[in-house]
Amino acid sequence: MIPTATYRLQFRNGMTFDRAAALVPYLKNLGISHLYASPIFTATKASTHGYDVTDANEIEPSIGGREGLKDWWPNLKRKVWD
Repeated sequence: MIPTATYRLQFRNGMTFDRAAALVPYLKNLGISHLYASPIFTATKASTHGYDVTDANEIEPSIGGREGLKDWWPNLKRKVWD
């Protein structure tokens, strides 16, 4: 599928998997066809962007951690873009 409109999710500074999930219906109504995101791995303490990754094997706990990602992804795919 070729993207018709994209939206970038900036995870950090209060943007969690739960908050991102709440935005999805709004983004769909805007005509967004694809999402992309800032890094979701554990980064240096107080990182505002996530590009300073310290552990690429761990999902940042402050945005929901591995469990948050496991819950978010299937719900995103099933409820909105299927």
